Amino acid sequence: MKKYFVFLLLNFSVAGNLFAQKEDRNWVFGDSCGINFNNLTNPFFVFNHSSNNEACASISDKNGNRIFNISIQSEFGPIPFGRIINKDGNEIESGDSLNFYFSSTNGSLFLPFPNDTTMYYCFYLSYNSFCDSNQVLYYSVIDKTLDSGRGKVINKNVYVLDSLTEKLLAIKHANGRDWWLLTRKFNSDTIIKFLISPSGISEPLCQEFGSRFYTYLGENAVSKDGGRICYVSYWGNIDLYDFDRCSGTLSNYVELGTPPYDYPDTASGYFYYGCAFSPDANRLYVGRFDDSPAISDITQFTINEGLISSTKILDSAPSMLLSQFELASDDKIYISGMASPGTIDSSYKYLSVIENPNDSGLACNLNLFSFYLNGYNSSYGLPNMPNYNLSALDGTACDTLGLAIQNENLKTKSIVSIFPNPATNEIKITNLSPSENQISLFNLLGQQVKSIRVSNVQSTILPVADLPAGMYVVTIFDGEKIVCKKFVKE
Repeated sequence: MKKYFVFLLLNFSVAGNLFAQKEDRNWVFGDSCGINFNNLTNPFFVFNHSSNNEACASISDKNGNRIFNISIQSEFGPIPFGRIINKDGNEIESGDSLNFYFSSTNGSLFLPFPNDTTMYYCFYLSYNSFCDSNQVLYYSVIDKTLDSGRGKVINKNVYVLDSLTEKLLAIKHANGRDWWLLTRKFNSDTIIKFLISPSGISEPLCQEFGSRFYTYLGENAVSKDGGRICYVSYWGNIDLYDFDRCSGTLSNYVELGTPPYDYPDTASGYFYYGCAFSPDANRLYVGRFDDSPAISDITQFTINEGLISSTKILDSAPSMLLSQFELASDDKIYISGMASPGTIDSSYKYLSVIENPNDSGLACNLNLFSFYLNGYNSSYGLPNMPNYNLSALDGTACDTLGLAIQNENLKTKSIVSIFPNPATNEIKITNLSPSENQISLFNLLGQQVKSIRVSNVQSTILPVADLPAGMYVVTIFDGEKIVCKKFVKE
């Protein structure tokens, strides 16, 4: 699999989906839990040979038959591992030992390759070390045709980026074929975007926009139409944005949280964790909990032509801990959680459901602990499920995508320079940040071939004489932003 860190002008003659795809119709989560949504009027529980606490993901084929899900391999050790399970409940070939951390809010997701229905990306987050706040993004590639159709991982634990939060979401590009993958830096306002196209995974694009102080805990959500994004965090942040599916640009930032943001205490009430949009994208639901003593509430924000109002649909409910929210294909919002934190009691074996999330206030019809999981435990997480059904947007100027991305990325990389270019023996990188810089060099397969760390210097020399001729990408990360530069080795 080739991972090109280079943008190509794309041919956007992609027809919209004529029929609904059903990649989101099977959820796998918690301890052996699953829900089948193929009958949207009557979703039902399905037992699965899998276990996952929080960072859940699963995907089905276009007909609604489950293909893969991600599961815990081990919860112990310095870096807990994950594995990929197929529809038969078996670990797929080479699907073990993923650098995956089970307790990461939106810590994994599956994406099909653009223009290739036999290949899948599995993206996932991990820690550099156990209980470290520095999240690292990896991916593996799965070929579902191998091992007699049971699937095989053909490229595993490919490093992408670090110093991240537990935020990971994907939005279908406006051309109806490609994907935007978004994550967020820890304790920063930097949102990082990747374009996934038939050419591979792009270089990272950084946009500094929104709340400055951002902890790793808390869910992200994207509206069904892909036009709105929300990030919440344990520190009290609620960040609302508009999203341009063509250019990948976030705009119209609205702060719904309660600044100043700092590590919360039990008196602050800043423990925001779950969020989801209504199907029509006009309402946003945000959950808050405090675990000492246990208390939960849910706020409904109504978004109407730039005006935002709020209503509590659950107000300070005692002895209750509600966690992740997820809009399902039946247009209802499902909520994991339990009524008695610290114990696995009967309430832990249910999901709560917002039956009519488009409706205002209490008319949204929140039913606490109403979806029975046949005696199995839900834990904190629900599957991180992109909207696979988004089709191309008519009338958008997506043929200018390459220029739009280039212009945005210039905002973060204009002052750093590399010369000579092309180079034979060495390159000089100048105008570095005065802080510590992590400099990495990647080939066009996405493989890291060199890495150095420098501090308190404005320039540095990187030897390249030992490298094969070809194009490479240098990434410079100074703890605040990522700068990417291409050069040619002769």
